[in-house]
Amino acid sequence: MTERIAPFADRALALASPARLVASVFVLFVLAATVSPAITVLQQGRLAPDVPVADSVAAGRAELVMWLVYVLVVVCAILVGLLRWWLGRRTAGDIVGFALVAVLLVVAQAARVVDTGSLTPSRPAAVVLLTALAVWLLNPPARVMSVLGWIGVSVAASSLVLAATSPIAWIDPSDWGAPTKAVYGSNLLAGFYSHENTLGMMLVLALPFVWHAISGRVSAIVTAVMALALLLTASRTSLIALVALCVATIAAMVVGPRLGRWLMVLATFSAFAASVVVPRLVGDAAFSERGTIWALAGEAWSSAPWLGQGPYAFSRDTSLSETLETTMGYVINHGHNSYITVRTEVGFLGAAAALALFVHLLRKCARQFTADPAPLRFLLVIAVLGVLETPVRFDTVMEQSWIAWGGILMVACRSFGVSGATSRGSSLDPDETAPPLDRPRNDAGATAPH
Repeated sequence: MTERIAPFADRALALASPARLVASVFVLFVLAATVSPAITVLQQGRLAPDVPVADSVAAGRAELVMWLVYVLVVVCAILVGLLRWWLGRRTAGDIVGFALVAVLLVVAQAARVVDTGSLTPSRPAAVVLLTALAVWLLNPPARVMSVLGWIGVSVAASSLVLAATSPIAWIDPSDWGAPTKAVYGSNLLAGFYSHENTLGMMLVLALPFVWHAISGRVSAIVTAVMALALLLTASRTSLIALVALCVATIAAMVVGPRLGRWLMVLATFSAFAASVVVPRLVGDAAFSERGTIWALAGEAWSSAPWLGQGPYAFSRDTSLSETLETTMGYVINHGHNSYITVRTEVGFLGAAAALALFVHLLRKCARQFTADPAPLRFLLVIAVLGVLETPVRFDTVMEQSWIAWGGILMVACRSFGVSGATSRGSSLDPDETAPPLDRPRNDAGATAPH
């Protein structure tokens, strides 16, 4: 049976390579997550926070189409991965990393069931789990991370072009009576995104993958473009992450690869520890009143410590969200700290699962650092962002979800020992040199005629 289908499977799988399939999944993830807010901004302009956004039929239809195409492609990718596994063409990726991601999502879904009583999987859980399964089964080469970098470059460039041609690229803080924090002028760059902080987080999260994809003078030019866009967002947390990334990267280069690896590990672990310690040490007015958010979230968590208040604790009509809106004067959609958000939404069980995943990723990235520093650099950025923001969300698929979750899945679910060794810029897919499927071999190891 296997020998009969092998020639046809060879041709089909040559077209549907892991690199192409996973890259397609990420591109569709980006489009599905960003098409609706982009169309809404183009149609309705940049509205003040207290002005309700009218439902856009075009945005809704475009988002639905993109998600349907995404589901079709990711299911095809999973089926191809299962076929390759069955035929012995490739081994799957990192089972431990995939299992830890799955456990975290299961805990989040359990918290949702307890909170809402609905057994229907949430969109974030379904999207992340499908993408994780595709990445794990196909175990794509390291060059697929370059796709994440090039998408980040495209977002930065398109945001700057829109900023130069239209006022809708900018947010005016005076619309809601907030003081400006702009580096240049008085407005904040948001591009096609709904918030300047969202664009800022996306840009700095993509930068390690940009450096993975591009080298030399072109890398310097592209980095300058992304840094300019990031400066115009005036997202202070993202700028802090940018500084931390650059300082740690330069220091690691100066001290050499061996010491540099441990320096990067220390910086990443310190940032992660800061996300846990900082909320315990500051007052209510600290960090633009984030201390108040953390204190109220802590009170809400104490009433449901094991599974938390559910993934929608901040973003739906819950007692916590209403208290925060009354106290702060505006809607708070997350805890503005990764540890606070995870603990409040999915409790101790979710926090323990997230900790286990972080430790696994840190060990894995440290071992890979000398061969490819991009994964550990990404982990550093997401840890720094987590001190004052929530780059990874359980309640919604936002504009930055593709890079936050996508980067985590490319690090967690791939096996670095197999396809991660592909060098930067290489066009080699390990499958392209693999022998045909399950054909008999002669004693010398050559493929026998059939």
